[in-house]
Amino acid sequence: MCQKLPYCARRIDPCMIWQIALIYLLDLIPLLSCCGHTKYPPSVVVLNPITQEVYEFLSGVHLSHGIRSPYRYYKRDKEGYYYLPECINAPH
Repeated sequence: MCQKLPYCARRIDPCMIWQIALIYLLDLIPLLSCCGHTKYPPSVVVLNPITQEVYEFLSGVHLSHGIRSPYRYYKRDKEGYYYLPECINAPH
């Protein structure tokens, strides 16, 4: 598990690096990611540059057509953990 920082850090959680590398190999564009810090499922938000569809890579859950603000994908709970509401019950 990666350390949860007390702010929204612009970095890749070290345990997510291999997923991000795979996404680049598939010609997708990674937008956001979080390992979930054992509280939530890990997630990687990606853009398909051909269709302009945005989805969560690990579960395949569709999030939007076109990019929206990063603050509109992840939500923050009372303890400061970020999660994707659409993916809470999705299989990973």
